[in-house]
Amino acid sequence: MAGGRLPGYTEVRPLGSGASGSVVLATDDATGAQVAIKFLSDAVVSGYGFLDRYEAEARLLAELSDPNLCRLLGYAPAAPAVVMEFIRGGSLRTILQSQGTLSVEASLVVLSSSLYGLAAAHAVGVMHRDHKPGTVLVDLDGRIHLTDAGITVPLATKAKLMGTPAYLAPERWAGGPATAASDVYAASAVFVECLAGLPPYAGDDPAASGIKHEQAPPPMAAVPPGLRGILARGLAKDQHLRPSDGRLLAAELAAIAVADYGPGWERRGRAELAHAAAVVAAATQPRPAGARRSRPLRASRWRRRGSTHPESVG
Repeated sequence: MAGGRLPGYTEVRPLGSGASGSVVLATDDATGAQVAIKFLSDAVVSGYGFLDRYEAEARLLAELSDPNLCRLLGYAPAAPAVVMEFIRGGSLRTILQSQGTLSVEASLVVLSSSLYGLAAAHAVGVMHRDHKPGTVLVDLDGRIHLTDAGITVPLATKAKLMGTPAYLAPERWAGGPATAASDVYAASAVFVECLAGLPPYAGDDPAASGIKHEQAPPPMAAVPPGLRGILARGLAKDQHLRPSDGRLLAAELAAIAVADYGPGWERRGRAELAHAAAVVAAATQPRPAGARRSRPLRASRWRRRGSTHPESVG
């Protein structure tokens, strides 16, 4: 795929696509560095208020250098496209599709890192608005990088309601604005999905999902007892009962994790995530013509014996 739609970059190959746009691997013609370019969909660009706010937010995000965020390198509104660092590995969505669930330790790494990444964006005034497994990238070291902050697609049924139904906080369903607390809610919902294999209140009917988010108690069957109290706060119906600073919740989670799973919980969680990302990356890497497909590695080998809980760019 020589050349490209964005001047200064040469496209190499597609990486994936979704409702918010298509992503390609590209080379920066000036530096030779590999980058990921997201060409935004018409649904995003025409979304309520997007063009009025995103260029300013992109400038703020480009100044951030947080290890839990995928670095934003540039925004080209004429394309429209976003240039990001290329993360070698896989998305959490692809990993969960591949193996169903994660261990408690790996799930805690996802939640803790997500909370720190969201807090970094919140500190400069940027709300994510659509945190979900597809915007959580896992690199080959098992580290988490959030992507697509501020990039959302409106629901077909409500033009002013932006985001993915399974992860929208109750106040968002009620028409309220995106806040730090609503991002914390989304991160908590993703944690449930890591453990249970499905997000809270999963279903095909957005209206029914909205009612459950607003009224139904949080599903805790797959959540270990020691974590249910803190997760109930993360999924609280009243946003004022949720921590608005993700760093505080992450610190509490770390203390519980050390007490319940030992001081090596993070190392074990990252090892599991690294292996899962390597499996996904190997499965999606283009093969030379005539090459035989190797047998996939078994991601489950990283899970702790006896445990009951057992797209490479945004």
